[in-house]
Amino acid sequence: MPENREGTLTATHFWDCIGASCDAPVLQPWDAAKYRYSAYYAPLDPTEFPRGPVYGEKLWMTGAVSDALTAALGPDDGCCGQDPEGAGGCGKCLLVTNPNAVNSAWKAVVMKKSRCPPSPDGCDKPQLNIAVPGYDNVLSSAANICGASGTIVSKSTSSVCGDWYNFGNSTLQACSCSALPDTTTQEVAAKHGCELFTAWGWTRRDPELAYEVVECPLEFVSVISGAFGPEGPIY
Repeated sequence: MPENREGTLTATHFWDCIGASCDAPVLQPWDAAKYRYSAYYAPLDPTEFPRGPVYGEKLWMTGAVSDALTAALGPDDGCCGQDPEGAGGCGKCLLVTNPNAVNSAWKAVVMKKSRCPPSPDGCDKPQLNIAVPGYDNVLSSAANICGASGTIVSKSTSSVCGDWYNFGNSTLQACSCSALPDTTTQEVAAKHGCELFTAWGWTRRDPELAYEVVECPLEFVSVISGAFGPEGPIY
């Protein structure tokens, strides 16, 4: 049984469009042009599914998880890719809360879809980088490829709320997702994800969240497992 199944972590947000590392082994054959983060990995509203929330959560999300945090998740689940570095945790979930958010009572379930490799910027500790369209910070993003084929949003649109903390006290007042396109089904999903996260009301760019390891809701797993295949994102 993995240790430290509950505790605290540092969180942030991103949307750089590059493929999720858990999906890298899924691509057959490997094709960098198809290695993209699926639009359906954007935040979801559990109430829009028949069974609804499992833990009273308001959000289902995906993200990149540090090795220190992955240790609590255990091996890959098998539903949603695998960690090419052997760290495990792909397809496993955390239930998190942000006590400093405007909506501090909200809970969110976050599934590991990527590895956050150890580096001086924090991923040597328990860290969770949450994938939210519009919330990439291109100044600190190491690999933003938005605007390339198959990426749904442009680089400028991917970061429209990336530095929200410079413009207000919370995401609720400092971020507008209106710049995200909403013509295709994938664009609608991405924009909706931006709006859902914004409504949480983060008040810091890198808050400390409380977490516990939980079973991923089955309907959430169904969406994520069907969003990427051997030929890339499934649209």
